[in-house]
Amino acid sequence: MNRIAMNLKLLLLGGISLSMSLGCQQDIAKEISSETHKGYTIAGTIINQDAAMLYLVDSKEQIVDSTAITNSSFVLKGTVVQPDSYNLVFKNQLQPYAIIVENTSFKVFINQDQMMIAGGDLNTKLTAFQKNEDMHNEHRLTALNSFATKLITEKALHTSLDSISKMESQFAIRFIEENQDNLLSSIGLAATDLQLDAVLSLSENTKDAKNTHLVNTISENLTALQKEEDIRNTALAKEAEVKDVVEKVYRAPAPYFTGESLNGSDLAFANVLKGKKAVLIDFWASWCKPCRMITPQVRAIHQRYRDLGFDVITVSLDKNRAAWKQGVLEDQMSSWNHIYDESKDISYSYSVRAIPHMVLVDGEGRIIENKISITKLKSELTKIFK
Repeated sequence: MNRIAMNLKLLLLGGISLSMSLGCQQDIAKEISSETHKGYTIAGTIINQDAAMLYLVDSKEQIVDSTAITNSSFVLKGTVVQPDSYNLVFKNQLQPYAIIVENTSFKVFINQDQMMIAGGDLNTKLTAFQKNEDMHNEHRLTALNSFATKLITEKALHTSLDSISKMESQFAIRFIEENQDNLLSSIGLAATDLQLDAVLSLSENTKDAKNTHLVNTISENLTALQKEEDIRNTALAKEAEVKDVVEKVYRAPAPYFTGESLNGSDLAFANVLKGKKAVLIDFWASWCKPCRMITPQVRAIHQRYRDLGFDVITVSLDKNRAAWKQGVLEDQMSSWNHIYDESKDISYSYSVRAIPHMVLVDGEGRIIENKISITKLKSELTKIFK
C-alpha cells in the first residue's frame, strides 16, 4: 500500500468526529491567537500521552511543522498550498493521527489511540461519510444478529445485506462525484467496493475531475474489473461449452419409428431427421383441447426455424383417421410431417402417458428433453440456432 493510500486509510480509521466536549473546546480555544491568520491553526489537547514534541508529517513522511507540548496542549500554525492528508506524530511514539489540513482553524482532542477533530470543510464532510459507513455497518450487524437468533431466514438475511450494500454504494458514488475535485473522492473510493457498472459510471462522470489521483485510480480499477469480468465470462462460456458437450454425450438415443402419413404412405422418422439440427416429435390428437391450444405456437416455431434445419413430426393418437385428418386441416398443420399411431406403439416407446407430450431430438437422433414445455422448447432452439 503506498503512503497516500495509507494516510487516506488512517483518516477513516482515526475516528474523526465533530462531537467534542465543550470544556475541551474552551481549553483549546485559549491557545488560539486572536489575530487573523490566513493559514491553518491546529490547537489541541492531549491526555494519557507522555510526549514533549509534536510533528506535522506530510504524505511523503517529511516533517513540515512542529511544536512543543505545554501543559498537555499544543498549537501548530502554517500555510498549505492546497488541502492534503497529513499525520500528527508525537516524538518517540509510532502512533500517527491522520488529519486533512486546510487553511483554517482546527480544534483537536487526543486520548491514546483516539482523536476527535472539529474544523475544516473537508474534515466535516469526511465525518458525515464515516458516520454513514458506521450506520451501514450497524445495520449489517443487526441483520446478522437477527439471523443468528433465527428471527429471519437466510434468504431474508441475503436480501437485507444486498439492500444495505446497494444503499452504501449509492451514497459513496454521490460522495465521490460531489468531491471529485478534492482528495475526499479518493478516500471515498478507497473505502468502498464498487461493481463494474458503478465504476464505469464514475469514470464517465469524473473524467474532468481536478483530482488526478482519483481519475488515475478509477482508470486502474476499471481496467482490473474489466479484466476480472472477461476472465469470469470466459470461464462461464467454457463451463457452458463443457456442460453442453457432457449433455450431448449422455443424451439417450431417440427410438426410431415408421408410420402411416397423411397420404397413406409410410413415413420414417429417420428420413425426417436426415440433415436436420433438431426435430420436434409432437404427440397430439384432435380431441385434445390443450394440444390444439399449443398448435399455433408450434406453427410459429416451425415457420421461424424450418429453413435453418428444424422440423416437426406430429404423431396422432386420434381414434380414427377421419378425425385425425380433419384436425390437421382445421389447425393448419399441413406444412410439416404427420403420422397416425393406430397401435400406440410409437407413444409407448416414448413413455407417453398423457398428451400434449412433446419430445425434442437433436440432429444426431438423441433426446434433448422428453416431455418438453413450449417455454423450454423456445429456449433450447434459441441455443441450437444462435
